Amino acid sequence: MSKVAARCPSCQSVFFVSAAQGKVANNLVRCGRCGHLFSVLENLSDSLPEPEVIVTPPEPEIEVESESVADAAASASMPVEPDETEDCAPETLDGLDEPRASEFDLSNLSTSLPDDFDLESSAAENTGFGRRLGLGLLIVVFALVGLAGQTLYFGLPALSQELAYRPLLQTLCDVLPCQLEVYSKPELVRVEQLLVRAHPDLEESLVVELVLINMASLEQPYPPLILRFDDLNGEQVAARRLFAKEYLPRSLRANKLMPVDKAVSIKLGILDPGERALSYSVSVGQ
Repeated sequence: MSKVAARCPSCQSVFFVSAAQGKVANNLVRCGRCGHLFSVLENLSDSLPEPEVIVTPPEPEIEVESESVADAAASASMPVEPDETEDCAPETLDGLDEPRASEFDLSNLSTSLPDDFDLESSAAENTGFGRRLGLGLLIVVFALVGLAGQTLYFGLPALSQELAYRPLLQTLCDVLPCQLEVYSKPELVRVEQLLVRAHPDLEESLVVELVLINMASLEQPYPPLILRFDDLNGEQVAARRLFAKEYLPRSLRANKLMPVDKAVSIKLGILDPGERALSYSVSVGQ
């Protein structure tokens, strides 16, 4: 019966396997030393297993007659029968229907890539991610534009009074449906040449004369004027708030804006507040 030498890939033990054993187990054997199951055809060994020589120490109580040098040399040169190798014969496995290595049909092997590496699926996933990313960026842009619009809408009155931003806001309002607030800096209106005297034609009346000058860089509406009369102790006796339509002459009412750095003469008549009114003043209201 022909035998072949097989080497266990796990423990590297070499032993002989008969053709009958391999045929029964479909060339699959189990190592008798480590119990590893492997294929005989894939683990054939070209070299025979080296026999293990077990040397037992001599017992001191027994005297052994020494051999001659020639006999010892002859004994050492004699080959050892591979009895122990036979003891490691693999166990045959019944009922295994795995095909032999030589019986595999390579033509049935699939060369197609798995689904995880499908290029079309990867491209579709990348496209979906790109769309989600683009949508997210678009939402962020719309949110920022909306926030900027709200800030501009609620802050437009204050920003319109700043000369640094007004030209830009004016250009923006020419495009968008927005109305720029009229420039107004009443604190930059100066009152000069104030004079209060008795009315020449009406009794118990006074004539108030003054000059207004717009010191701002832009035209602005005529501000309200506050005329005040105080007594000798500085306590208020009478006060009156005058709006532009009350103190402007008819020739100036058509133009509601004060020219820049130009004197505007005002003259109007009021009732005399009485003898206690010894001092007077005019201030610009907001």
